[in-house]
Amino acid sequence: MNIDRHKLTSQTLLKRLHGAFSKYESKRVLERDILDYLEVEEPTYFEAFHVPKNGDGMTKVGSKGKEVSPFYLLSRWSGGHDAGIFKSSPHVQNASQVWGASRHVRISQSRKWKHEILKEQAADIFALGKKYNACTHTLDRIFDEKDADIMRSKRIIACTTTAAAKYRDSIQAASPGVLLVEEAGEILESHILTALGPQTKQLILIGDHK
Repeated sequence: MNIDRHKLTSQTLLKRLHGAFSKYESKRVLERDILDYLEVEEPTYFEAFHVPKNGDGMTKVGSKGKEVSPFYLLSRWSGGHDAGIFKSSPHVQNASQVWGASRHVRISQSRKWKHEILKEQAADIFALGKKYNACTHTLDRIFDEKDADIMRSKRIIACTTTAAAKYRDSIQAASPGVLLVEEAGEILESHILTALGPQTKQLILIGDHK
């Protein structure tokens, strides 16, 4: 059903929006986020921080026999250290400019990457927000059409001025020919205008006779 499909899409977008906002609000940029960013934007650094596997496809282990983290090289570089157990690896040797950078340069680069990643996260929030708003707007329009269909089938539509403003589009779609306003002396003109449509032929204002 069209409504169910839009509801599911809306819920999915809202969940993603909450997740993206929570991540941005924490101001935490994970090492995985940095590697993902470098893979696209700074491939030279990405290659320099790549943790290679053994020739047989097995994962490299450190001095204590533990599996080396995929972020091992990035962590050592960010902390101002050398490549550790990968000092002799060809891809590290070929990235002498990266690994020869001073601590000041490394700190500056790390800050720049984190700043750019946060900007991307903010852009993602904006894009998700637009999609979510568009989806909810479509849902509102579908429900408004149902309300309008119901109103078209009725001879008399009764509501408060607040409801007249809230369901303005549905009332307009019903094209009422006569508008009757009770307690007109207590109502602002703008509240009456929301209920007027191109098909309105008569406006009756009643209220306190004094």
